Formats: sequence, C-alpha cells, structure tokens
Amino acid sequence: MLKVLRDNLKYLSWILWVVILVFIAFVFVDFGGGLGAQRGGSSPAATVGSETVSWKEFEREYKRLESQYRQAFGGQLPQQLVEQLRLPMQALDSLVDRRLLAMEADRLGIRVTNGELRDFLLAQPLLTGESGGFIGGEVYERFVRSNGFTSTRDFEEAVREDLAIQKLTGSLTAGMPLDEKAVEANWRETNERASVRYLHVPGTRFAAAARATDEEVRAWFESHRDTFHVEDQRSIDYLLVDATKLRETLEIPAADVESWYRDNAAEFSRPEEVQARHILIKIDETRDEAAAQRAMETVQARLARGEAFEAVAAALSEDPGSRERGGDLGWFGRGRMIAEFEQAAFGAAPGSVVGPVKTTFGLHLIQVLERREGGTETLEAAAPRIRARLAGEP
Repeated sequence: MLKVLRDNLKYLSWILWVVILVFIAFVFVDFGGGLGAQRGGSSPAATVGSETVSWKEFEREYKRLESQYRQAFGGQLPQQLVEQLRLPMQALDSLVDRRLLAMEADRLGIRVTNGELRDFLLAQPLLTGESGGFIGGEVYERFVRSNGFTSTRDFEEAVREDLAIQKLTGSLTAGMPLDEKAVEANWRETNERASVRYLHVPGTRFAAAARATDEEVRAWFESHRDTFHVEDQRSIDYLLVDATKLRETLEIPAADVESWYRDNAAEFSRPEEVQARHILIKIDETRDEAAAQRAMETVQARLARGEAFEAVAAALSEDPGSRERGGDLGWFGRGRMIAEFEQAAFGAAPGSVVGPVKTTFGLHLIQVLERREGGTETLEAAAPRIRARLAGEP
C-alpha cells in the first residue's frame, strides 16, 4: 500500500491542497460573538468564508449530540460531563466541517438531482409505510419537525447537501489511478505460489556422532559471551499479607474519621434535584406563540381525557432528545435547565403538572415525578464509608 501511495503521489497532491485549504478556512471562522452570546437576532452562530451557520442549525446539532451521548450513558448526562465533552464546541466543529465540505462540493460543480434526492428518501425505512410507499403528508411533516427542521424544504436541502458531500468524499477515495505495473505487482504478491520439495532430518540423529574438543568449546564461548550474560540477581524473603484480613483488624480513630469528613465536606453535600417529564411545543419562524398555544391546547385536551403523560409526550412533544422516552428528562439539579423551566419544575409538587411554561425553545408542559431535597449527610451516616476508605478498601 505504501508503494502505491508513493507511486501515485502526484495524484494525491491536489487532495492535500484541499486539506490545507480547509484548515486555512477554519482559521477564519467567526463564532458570532462567542458561545456565551445571546442566541437569535441577526447574528449567526458562525461564519465560514462567505457562508454562515445559523443558531437553528447549531441548536439542532447540539441536541443531536446531546441525545447521542445521553443514550450512550444510559439516559443520564450530568452537567459536569457536558462540560468535559465540550458539546457546544463539538457541535460548532461538526457544522464548520460540514459547511467547508459543502462549499468545496459546490465549487467543484458537484450537484444532486431531484431524482437522486427522491431515490434516497424512498430508500429510508423511516420514510416509507408498510406498503413501501412514501409516508408523505402530515406524517412526513411531523417527522421533519421532530428532527429539528422547520419545514420539509429545509430538511430536503440538508439531505441534498449531505449527498453532495458524500459524492465529494467518494471522489477523493475513488479517483486515485493505478498503473499496470502496480496492478501486476499487487496481483503477483497476492497470487504467486511455489512448489517445494524438502527432506526433514532430525538433528538428534547426528548428536551422538558429534564431538567438540575443550579448545573448540572455549573458543565458541569466548566469541559468544553476550549469549551467556546474566543480570544481577538477589535472594529475598518476603511475607504475603492478605489486605482484606488486615483491614478487618485496623482500628480507625474517630478523630481521623471526623477530620476526613471535615476536609471533604463537598462529597457529603446532596444538591436539591427533581425528576421530570415535559412536552415541548416549539415557537419558531414558522409558528408564532398563538399557534403554539393552540397546539398546546390539543396536548392538554388529551391529558384531560385521561391519557398518560408519557404517551402524549411520545406522540406530540417536539423535543427529539426526550420524546422517545415519554418526555423523561431524568434527574437534574439547579443550573441545568433554562431559568423559566427550572423555576417551574422546582416550584411544583411531585405528581403535579405545571404549565404551559414559555422559554426560548417554546411552550413546555412539565410533570414533576419525584423530588430529592438537598442537604448534608451527617457524620454518623457517612462514618462507615469513611472508615472503609481510610482502611484502604477499593
């Protein structure tokens, strides 16, 4: 493979220039005032050359990554992990990479026809009914909205862009020519065979007849001294101690336990948390607050008829990250959710439904499932664990 790459280096040079240009373009990305800036308005999330990345695209990509990581970690995504993963920067990096590739595809004149787009959509199981036909109509529009797009046109343009990028990356890997000598050499290496006859003679048959004089042995030893090199060695006595049994005999002074408890107070502090579900009806460019309120009234009517909250959430919520779990957001503490949502969730009693609550995302109906009060674990309750840790238990 290395020889093939060397022999075709001249054909790879233009690919390398594309990579270099991509990195140069990345340097000039303008991150719309920073991630802490107010989203919305006329300011884009990022500018890549002459192209922009909208906040809508950023939120859609962020939610996709958040949902992906939440599923990978069993439905829970602590804020500390979100910060370690740097999800906002991951989302922007992904969008910038995509925009750069799309711009290069457009520059090279790579196009996706309406027929190619239609064939791709019809090949997706989620977009075809039991009969194999396209789902179409309201079902299609609902699918598009559930994936964070405001219209079927936006969704189809995004798919068209993806297909153009696939064509571009495919051309990079498929466009490397090979000369006849390289093909022949590869074929020979893979297919050449040899027919060999051999006779196996055990060395033990000649051992008895072989003789070496003392001088020959000494001479061979002198010329192969490194073969007989021996590292420094020590003879030691040791005592194997069972750590489990040893820990059982240890007495941890109460003063040590109290000191450790005091020095690690944060470990025994329990934050106030709630577990909640929600149903989101979005407010965006295609739906104003009045239209969203009418859609929320449909949600409330179904709940009033006795339908389970999780069933209605699975059917009507427009939050793709929680809809498949019946709107379940898991346990969260203060500072994890947007301010209006947090205030409503922490102000409600377990078992109650509050809302609609308006946030920058839209209207939320919130069901509080459980609540854990914050506080500090007492020294008496924590003492057994502290003693075990001081004794060296894993």
